[in-house]
This record gives sequence, C-alpha cells and structure tokens, in this order.
Amino acid sequence: MEAKTNRKRRSLFSKIVYSNSSFNSSVTEYSNQKEINFLLRTLEEVGQLHKKDIVGLMTVDIPNIPEGFLKKEEVEKVRNKAEKIKFIERKYNQVGYLWNFLKKLDDLAIVNDVLYFEEDAQVIFGEDLGAKTKVRDGYLHRIYKNQLKNETDEKLGDIKCMLEKLSYPSLIASHIKPFIYSEGNEAYDPNNGLLLSRNMDVLFDQGYISFEDNGNIILSDRLKDDVVTSLKNLTLDDIFINNERLGYLDYHRKQIFK
Repeated sequence: MEAKTNRKRRSLFSKIVYSNSSFNSSVTEYSNQKEINFLLRTLEEVGQLHKKDIVGLMTVDIPNIPEGFLKKEEVEKVRNKAEKIKFIERKYNQVGYLWNFLKKLDDLAIVNDVLYFEEDAQVIFGEDLGAKTKVRDGYLHRIYKNQLKNETDEKLGDIKCMLEKLSYPSLIASHIKPFIYSEGNEAYDPNNGLLLSRNMDVLFDQGYISFEDNGNIILSDRLKDDVVTSLKNLTLDDIFINNERLGYLDYHRKQIFK
C-alpha cells in the first residue's frame, strides 16, 4: 500500500504470492501446498503453458509429485484428463482468478492464451510483446545471436559486450532496426545487431542511446546526469562498423533514438 510505483507494487505482489499463496488454505485450515511454485517450476521445465495446460495442473495432487514439477508429456496427460472430466466448466471462476493472478506477476507474459517467461516470449514474438503479428523464428534467432558471439570472439578475443567490452555471463543480441520493423533478411542479419549487456540493451532498445557513424555514443537528454557521466566515454569500436551496419544505425538514430 505504501509502494510509490506500480513497478515496486508488482514486485512486492509477486514475492508475496510466490512465497505465501496456498490455494487450499482456508480460514480454518492451513495448507503448506504452494501451487504457484509448482506451476512456475513446471513452466521452467516445459517452456510454455497453454491456459488448458494450467487447468490440467489444477487437478494435480502436488504432494505426490516428488520432483516438484511436471514434464511435457505429463502436462499433456493432465490436460487431457481435465478436458475429459470438464474441469474448466466446473471450476470456471477459480480458473479465471488464477489467470488474472498470473497476469500480474513479474517476468511472466501471456500471449494468445499461452504463458511464458517474459524473456522467452520476447525471443519468439520480439521485444514489443504488444505487437503480436510478427512471430520470431527461435532457431534463426539463435543462429543470429551465435554470429554476433562469434564476431566478438574473433575481434575481442572473447564473447563480450560490444560496447562495454566486458565478458558478462548473459548477453543480448540487440536488434538495431527493431525486429518488428525488419523486412526480409533484415530480421536475422547479424549486421542488424549488436551484442550488448542487459543494461546497454535496454538503453539502446528504448532509444536512450545511439551511435554516430564513427562509433561515438549519443545520449538522450532524458538520461540523468550520473548515467550520462557513466556512459559518455563509451564508443562502438570501428572494428564493429561496416557499411551494412551503418545503414541500420542511420535508421536507429532517425526512428528509435529520442
């Protein structure tokens, strides 16, 4: 109630639900069964869950599942069982409440009645999850990212952020011209990409930073002074600049940078 932003409110809500929710508890009877934990561990295992899969999970006696999650074939089995006994018709309100809970939890995304972790959904549908008309090919995207990794490995001697030159354990293949606007081969053209740390990816993707043709960083006046001070000396080395990438950078400066 005292949180100053919706972001903080959402994170607090997510932590409370994950740590404490037990749908079998009542005023008079306590249950230690954590259904959300079971659901999210199953999501980690299988990658995505259709709304009908989640209905199936609601029929599972969780204490009898020693691993704490179901595998893909087990999810299909309980989904078929729930459909056969018409569980969703019998528990319509409860299913609706659970679905609304999931929409409010951190780092989850629902696209076309399918639940994903947000990062996985962005790989499939692009960074803008509101734009659902263009589906990303997961395998081609992995090849695209591997090409960017190979480029930094060859030119920097290791797989590093192209901007910060640091070997982060996790790096993002960041489109210069956003995937949703890319045409033909542009979507998986490695020249239309930069391998960036998560922080740099967010700033670049949301138009807070861009680059001149010589690689000098351009900083939005929306950035606070301490961020400007931290970023102002970063450059995109000329080893990463070629004619094709210059064309994409021109698009980014004109259409994405603010």
